[in-house]
Parts: sequence; structure tokens; C-alpha cells
Amino acid sequence: LAMFGLGYVLKWLITRKWTQLYLIPKKAVFPEICPLCLSSCAERAVVEKSADRPTNNYVVAQRREWLEMAIPHCSKCAKKLFRSRIIGLGLGGVCIVGAFLLLEKPSGASPSLFMYIAFGYPAYAVATTLQKGVVFGRASSLVMRVYIRDPEYAKRLVALNNTHLGVVTEVPLADNRGVPHKPK
Repeated sequence: LAMFGLGYVLKWLITRKWTQLYLIPKKAVFPEICPLCLSSCAERAVVEKSADRPTNNYVVAQRREWLEMAIPHCSKCAKKLFRSRIIGLGLGGVCIVGAFLLLEKPSGASPSLFMYIAFGYPAYAVATTLQKGVVFGRASSLVMRVYIRDPEYAKRLVALNNTHLGVVTEVPLADNRGVPHKPK
């Protein structure tokens, strides 16, 4: 679990100085420009997923949900994001194999085999987050946190969503209490 925590901490360290917005997912609209290079020829849609959240707890399982939205990118930056995902999977695989070779091997098929997979997550999280221009944070059906690298893209996103009433300017409380749903 420490490795998953390390992956989330590294992702937070990368995005902590980015612009942070709260969008209403059902009304959110992304500008038709690339969030990385700000070119106006954003013809490819790159799907971004929010962090998952538990929605129902059952006796033996937990139901988890997340939001997916398509963000327009230019073809060059979309290829760069795909390449960083492949690099992240490769680095994660190398970390898993390295942990498997260096640490004590469990006997037979045991739950501790899952531990080796956790060693690859921090490398994957860093490699995929470094190249992104937009990263989704926690989300519910009412509000979604969005981190944006480029301040100019953030201004355009706010301007576009203010016309659609999709930006929430106040920070929501736990369980989305205190989020105003009226236009300003």
C-alpha cells in the first residue's frame, strides 16, 4: 500500500502548482485547443479519467465509479501522451521485475504476489502525469476537480464553462455539501 501512496504523492507533487478548478461534469465543455501546445488544430480526443471513488459498499465487495471525458488535443501531443503511457507501462514493468528479483519470493500463488505489482505504480504515475496538460482529480456526479498545467488554457476553460454555468468557484465540502448550484 505504501507504493500506491507513493504514486499518489508523486502525482500530487507534479500537479500541486497547476491551476485547480471545479467543474460540473454534466455541463463541462473543453476548449477546441490543445492543452499542451495551445494550437487550434485539436482534432484528436484523448480520454482522461478521474480518480475512482466508492459508491456502494456490499458485504464482500465495493462498487467504484469514475468519470471519463474526452479532451481535444492536436495529433502531435496525442501521440506524445500515448508514448508516455507506453513508457510508464514499461517503467512500471521494469520496477515490478526488479522488485521480484530483489525481494524475497513468496512460495506458491499467494496474495503477496500483488505486492510486486504495487512497485510499478509510482513509475507509471510519474511517467504518465509529466506529459499531461489536464489531470482529473476526485469527482462525483455533481463536481469534479481538474488540474490544468497552462494558465492560458485554464482561462479559456473558465471562460467557456462560465457561459455554460459549468464552473464551481467555491471549494466543495465533503460529500459535495456546500456546493452552490445556482448561476452567479
